[in-house]
Parts: sequence; C-alpha cells; structure tokens
Amino acid sequence: MASGDPDLNWSPWFSLHEIGRNREVAVRPGLYRIRAVETGRILYVGQTGRSLRARLGSLRGIYGELMPYNDPHTVGPALWAHRIDTGETFEASFVVLEVDKADRMGREALEITKRRIIDGTSPAYTFGRMPYGWIKSSGNNRRLAEAGKRFRGRRMTNHELAAAGPDPSVPPPATLDGDVRAADWLGLAWREAVTEPPGRDDVGVYRIGWSERGGNRALDYIGQGLIATRCKSHAKSWALDLAAENGSDLACAWVGLSLGPHQLLEVENDLIAGHVHVFARPPSAQFGRSR
Repeated sequence: MASGDPDLNWSPWFSLHEIGRNREVAVRPGLYRIRAVETGRILYVGQTGRSLRARLGSLRGIYGELMPYNDPHTVGPALWAHRIDTGETFEASFVVLEVDKADRMGREALEITKRRIIDGTSPAYTFGRMPYGWIKSSGNNRRLAEAGKRFRGRRMTNHELAAAGPDPSVPPPATLDGDVRAADWLGLAWREAVTEPPGRDDVGVYRIGWSERGGNRALDYIGQGLIATRCKSHAKSWALDLAAENGSDLACAWVGLSLGPHQLLEVENDLIAGHVHVFARPPSAQFGRSR
C-alpha cells in the first residue's frame, strides 16, 4: 500500500531565545522541532493544540540560573542541562497543523520515527530522556509543593551514575511500510494472544483490532506495558462495541520485550508511526479518541 504521509511544509528556523515574542511564529496549533544550532542535531519534536508561539515561549526557563521544573514544558530540564554541558544554542521550526488532537499526535509520532530513521537514533530528549549524568526536575504544582516533593534537577553523583548505566536508543525500523497485522510487522515477532497468551508479568508492546476479514486492515489501538493487564482492560472498556461489530472478535497480538521505559516508548511510537504512514491516521482509539 502506498504511503499515507505527505511531507510537511516546515517554517524557517528561528532562535529559541525569546521566541515567545517573535511575531513570525504562528499562534495556531501544529508541530515543532528544536535543534542545536552548532551541530544541526534535532533534539526534540513536539506538538500543541494551541499556540505554537506560546508553547515554544514556555521554554524561556532554559536560560535561567536554575534547571526549570518539568512544567510548563517537559523538555525544559533537558535543554537547560544540554546548554550547561555544551554551551550550544537552540533554534526551532514549526508547521501549522489544524487537525484534531489524535491526528496531530499521530503526525508527531511519525515525525519522531522519521528522525530516528534519518539519524539512526531518536531525537535526544524525546520520551523523557535527559543528558547523560543529570536527574530531571520534578513537576511544579501545589500538590507537590505542599508535600515537600518539588525539587530542581541536578547532576548525578558517581554512585548514581554507576547505578544508572547508559540509556541507548532502540535501533529504528528499517521501513515503515507493511501490513500492520503481519506476524513480522516492523521486524518484531508478533504472537496472537488467543493462541499464545501473555503471562501475567510479560512486558512489551501490543496491538488491538477487530477481526474483520480481508486486506491490510487498520488497528484500533497500540500500547506498551504489562500486556495481559492492558489488553484485558481494553477488551472490558470496549465491550459495548462488540455487539455492534456483527459478531467480530477483539484480537490482541503482542511482543515481549526486555527493555527500559524509554525504549518501550520508542518502539510504541514506531508502531504508531507505521500505522500513520500506511493509513494517514493513528489507530481508531489512539490518543483518547473514542472507538
């Protein structure tokens, strides 16, 4: 099947410093990417359903003396630590994308995986990653503050470094083409839960779809985590849809993966990106969209 992902019309690059005051940056929804000026390396890809200018402007804290908290922008602590480590400067580019939230998040997933394929690794600070040797700041809200659990990030101690170890990326998929229900989709060895059910403690990725006949059919959901628990939860929440599907069954396929949380998110993102690439949309119940 031909690719369903048209190229995006990205803006020129603008300095991230005081970008919230730059009238050339759109105040509409869309995607954005941030790179290091000195190396051209893409560090982050994100999306917003509101103002691109305001979202990028919320990163002004990366130029302060203290590491910013994990909000108002989750990549703020990483960019601050990157600046401290390297002295590099940042710039951003954007594309206006006025679609619903699920489709916008699907396009974000596709752009992240495209970068993984081009660069051989994920944008450095996607999936909650930090520069090596740094602990991320907490969030900043009343609940955390009142509980005494709000904190600024810092460098790891030698003991913490030794315990943490490296956090490498999973190799990106060779291609995003293919049948999303194939037994070897994106190079993984998929098992059908009906014939090979996951164990209670199996962790990995899974895909869910109704068992209609014929062709390369779209999926309803892609996820990661404790496979048996998650698949059962989806089956229960979609039980009312079962009768409307004229007797079709809810099918779950899974892959067990011994990976850390960041790497599982990478694989999940690649799967969603592959679905968007083939069908020009994410699975029907992805990103909070009703099935």
